[in-house]
This record gives sequence, C-alpha cells and structure tokens, in this order.
Amino acid sequence: MIKIVNHPGSRLKQARISAGYHTAKDFYDQFNIKSSTYSAHESGRNPLNIKTAKMYGELLRVSPGWLLTGGEENHPEELNKYVLHYGQVPRDVLLNKMLNEPTVNFLKTAGIQKGMSVADLGCGTGSMSCWLAEYVGKTGFVYAVDKGFEQLSITKKRASELNITNMEYIRTEFGKQLLNIQADFIYMRCFLHHQKKPIETIKNAINLLPKNGIIFCMEPILNTFWTYPSIPETEKALNLYITLGQNSGLDFNIGKKLYSYLLSTNLLHDFQIFTYHGLGKSKFEKSWVEMITTECAIKYIEEKLSTEKEMDKMIEKISQHIDAETTLASLPEFICVTARKR
Repeated sequence: MIKIVNHPGSRLKQARISAGYHTAKDFYDQFNIKSSTYSAHESGRNPLNIKTAKMYGELLRVSPGWLLTGGEENHPEELNKYVLHYGQVPRDVLLNKMLNEPTVNFLKTAGIQKGMSVADLGCGTGSMSCWLAEYVGKTGFVYAVDKGFEQLSITKKRASELNITNMEYIRTEFGKQLLNIQADFIYMRCFLHHQKKPIETIKNAINLLPKNGIIFCMEPILNTFWTYPSIPETEKALNLYITLGQNSGLDFNIGKKLYSYLLSTNLLHDFQIFTYHGLGKSKFEKSWVEMITTECAIKYIEEKLSTEKEMDKMIEKISQHIDAETTLASLPEFICVTARKR
C-alpha cells in the first residue's frame, strides 16, 4: 500500500521536524504555546481549523492549506502548481474509488488494446496510469504526464509496488511545454476543466496521435451534484467553487460542452459518448464536497468570497450532515467522449 500523509496532525509533525524542532516540547516552548494545545493539534484530538493552520503555517514556514489538506499546491516545496488545488491526494483517492470501474468499461469500449502506447495527460496519483500499463502489457507503453511533483512521486511508487516497468514519467505543463512523444491512445480524465484553453489543449493532444489514434476525455458537470436530504451548505460550497474557477478562467461544468469541443476541431471521427453519475453511501464516498471546501477555504477568504467564520461553520455543517446514515450524496455527472483522429 502507498503511505499517504493525509492527517493534518501528521503534516503538522512533519513540518515541525523539517523546521528543526525534533521534539514537540522544543517547538511549543520556543513560541510559548500551551503544551496541551499543541499536543491536541499534533495528535488530531483537536483538529486544525483555518485560524490555527495559519498560525502554524507562519511559524513553520509552510502553507496553511498544505497543513489542512495535504494538497500539492500548498506543499512546502512550492513546485509547479495547478490552478486552485488540483491534485489534493485524498480527493484523488476518492475519485479513483468512485470512477475507476466505469472508466475501465468506457476505455474497453473506446478501443484500448494490448500493445498500444498511451499518454495519460494529468495522470494524478497514477491509479489509472498503472491500470493502463498493465492492460497494454509488456508490448505496450504508458507516458504518465503531470506537472505535480507529489502526484508523479506517488505514481512512481505505485508502479514500483506493482512491478510495472513499461511506464515513463514526464513532469511538464502540457500545452505550455512541448511534449515530444507520439501515442496510439490519449487519455484525459478530470484534466480539461483545469485548463484555461481546453479546445487548444484538445488540439495539442490530437497532434500526438497517428491517423485513427484514439482520444478519450472524461469531465464533470459540477452543478449536477446533489444530496438527499438537501444540504444548503453544500449548494453554497459548490457555488463558491464554481465561482472560484470562473475567476481563474476555468469551467467546472465543462462536461456538457465536451462533445461540442472535440467536434469543433474538425480533426476527429467515430465519436462515442458515455455518461456516469456515481452515488456515495459511506462517509468517505460522501465527503467530496467537504474535501473541496476545506482545501479551498483559504483561497475563498483571500479572494473575499467568504470569511473565516463562515468557512469554519460551513465545513462543520457539511461534515455533520454527510456523517448521517440517512444522507445520500452523489458525485457530479461525468461525460466521457471518445473519438479517432481523421
């Protein structure tokens, strides 16, 4: 299993040690913090909130967002980042759990074959990269492409544990830097809604294909998410996230436009369209909106879309509601479009 440090207290301890405070006492004595207060935060007995994450972030010189969520955008190394908080590891794990089975079915129908070369653009933590590598076999090959250091590190570790050797790892920002490869199959899931110029990204991806090569795109329609009973706080949280995306030039409802975008290139034929609308029953499966809201809370405050008090209250209410056995929560509807290059 891949070890992921996804508990705020664990990240607080990691940041403390990295900053040179080898014991908790060294740290809380240095800054006159009550020992009981700090111990409760590091152990997880008293979870971090936005205010305490900001305080520790300043003292330890790490991003408070990273302390709260583990998102690679806020990782202390400050490497190249996706806009917003794409790549936040627990959310990657959740989406893989909920989406991988239908994705595999769509891939097989789209025409994935043994021996193919595949480019996984925006590979994330590599769950599907590894599936693709195993499926195309030793005579095939996978390019795992991502701009996130943390994501590619996890992908490499995952592949190593599965003894996968037919994979190359490419850390680059696709579209802004040349990708000197050719692949029989281009795979993009939850990638285009993080691109400011998605049609241009699609065209760049098509350029990597030979004639009759296959492109596979799968994207959400974010405002199709629902809960029952209705939770007003989740609706507010989603509207905040959509607004944040719009302010950054991104479209989180791009799924409904996907077919039109691919068709507009005039470079493709033999289209297939699939849909999937998953349902969460366990607390983890229902926690998608809570994860997004937590990881973007500081961004909302910085852009004056909300206040610290409002965000803490919103996250608390969402957590309470999704914890109830009587609550159902969906994922957004996902649209998958595949086609072949003319």
